[in-house]
Amino acid sequence: MDLGVAIPIPEIEPTLFHYTNAQGLIGIVQNRELWATETNFLNDPAEVTFASAVLVSLLKEHALDASENERSTISATIALLEKSYVDPNTPDQYREDRTFITSFSRSDQSLTLWRMYGRQNGFSIGFDEERLLEWIGQGFPSPSDREEADLEETERLDALVENYHLEARIQDVSYRAAHAESILHDVMQVSLDDPNLDLRESLVREVLKTLSAVKHDAYADEKEARMLVQA
Repeated sequence: MDLGVAIPIPEIEPTLFHYTNAQGLIGIVQNRELWATETNFLNDPAEVTFASAVLVSLLKEHALDASENERSTISATIALLEKSYVDPNTPDQYREDRTFITSFSRSDQSLTLWRMYGRQNGFSIGFDEERLLEWIGQGFPSPSDREEADLEETERLDALVENYHLEARIQDVSYRAAHAESILHDVMQVSLDDPNLDLRESLVREVLKTLSAVKHDAYADEKEARMLVQA
C-alpha cells in the first residue's frame, strides 16, 4: 500500500530493541538519555542473584575433592559471593563493583516484553549496539575539540564528558545454569601464588561480573541483552 511518503531505510539494521511505553519513548527522545537501574532495584532482584546461588552450590561441591590451595580460593570466593552477590539486599558499602543495567532484547517481536512494557501504547526502539557504546568509555575531549564543532558535534562532546567515568559493555544473557560452570572454571584459574590478597580478590571480582548475565531459563523467551554500566 503506497502512502506517498518516503520511508528512510537505516544504513545499519538495529541489533538491540528496548521496549517501553509512549512516556518512556518521549523521555528518551527529548532528553537523549537511557537510564540504567542498579541491580538491587530491578523488578525482580533475585534474577541477578540466581547465578550467584548456583555458583555457590558448585563451589561447595567442587571443594569436596579440591586441594588445600583450591579450597582456600573456594572459601574466599564463597565468602565474597555470599557477602556481595547472593543477597539482593546487600548494603551498598559491601558492593565495590556495583552494576547498573539497561535491558534490551535481540528480538522486536517478544510478546512477553510487549505485555510487560508496551501495554496499550508500547514501542520497541531499535539501536545499533556499536553506535550505542560509542558514547561511553571514550577519551575526555579537549577544549580545542569544541572550537569548530557544529551543534550536533557539540552535543556528542557533551555526552562524552557526562559518560567519561563510566565503563559499559553489551552482554547477551545466558539462560542455562550450566553457564555457571564456566565461571567456576575461570574462578579456579586465579593465581594462588600471588601474595597480594587484594589483587586476588580483584581478579575474582572481575570474573564474577559475568554473573549478572545469567538468568533462569523461565525468562528465555525475552532473548535479553544487557548494557552493563559500571562507574
